[in-house]
Amino acid sequence: MDVTNVNAALPDFVQMQTVQDQVFHLIQSWDMNVLPGAREQLGELRTLLLGVERAFKESLIGAIVLLEDRDFIPSKLGADTHYRLASVLSRLSQLHSLLSRQNLRLELFTLSALVEPLSELDKRIVSLQSQASAFDQRLAQLRQQRADIGQAIELFERPSVASALKGLIPSDDEIDQLIGLIADPKVDASLLKAVTGKLAKHADALEGAKTFSDLSKVRTRLDAKIEEALGDQRHLQRALQTAQDEQEALKALSGLEPLKNEWLHELRKVELEWQAQAAKLSATTGLDAATVALKDLCDYLKVVQMAYDRS
Repeated sequence: MDVTNVNAALPDFVQMQTVQDQVFHLIQSWDMNVLPGAREQLGELRTLLLGVERAFKESLIGAIVLLEDRDFIPSKLGADTHYRLASVLSRLSQLHSLLSRQNLRLELFTLSALVEPLSELDKRIVSLQSQASAFDQRLAQLRQQRADIGQAIELFERPSVASALKGLIPSDDEIDQLIGLIADPKVDASLLKAVTGKLAKHADALEGAKTFSDLSKVRTRLDAKIEEALGDQRHLQRALQTAQDEQEALKALSGLEPLKNEWLHELRKVELEWQAQAAKLSATTGLDAATVALKDLCDYLKVVQMAYDRS
């Protein structure tokens, strides 16, 4: 082969190493953020890449050892020499098959556990975000109810207000009738009506409360509800964060497939060039021609080995 053809058929081993490092870095960075099935496939990809590289080295070295300084000097019994050629070609084919089988395994390997769950995960995140929004609104509502009821309790517990109202939550008409009994200068009818108006908006929380004591019980119940809602909110936020982490991981790991293909494309150059040169040979090839062709193939494989060793 001339220099141009050799270079065209020579893998870029430096780039392959860079790509392999990227693959392993992606796996190491994100494998703990995906589900066990996906994590298992990531481990399989790593193992397969290393296995393909081992098969490549084994095939390459085996072929060089097989072909180096190999010639076929015709003997008195020409059939014997052709038998030796057939034996060499058979072994050479086995070594090539080792490489091609592993390359095919890598080609057919898919990261289905990374691709298939992504659309469902996207839907789940939208659902969780919607639930989180509803939780936030519910928590804000509970806190507002507690604040308004707490304000009412604080007002109703003022000595002159408590004395006038006799421990009962007043209506607007009752406020107008009793306001003259309240000596506190900071309390007027408009303030009392504003506070009771807020309470009226929280009828679901009041559950028919009539007295100040009832309001205190409602406030206690609201404290428990708020605490429970906070726990549910934290649980939901953790679930949402986990789903978002997994989504981010899956999107990052989607880059593995093109990286794998890029790496394999380079290694396939050896497989294809080896196959092309070996295809010219058979057990019936002229011995001189076979010797030259096998030397050419051996020289090519040596160049490949040198390039690999330098990388």
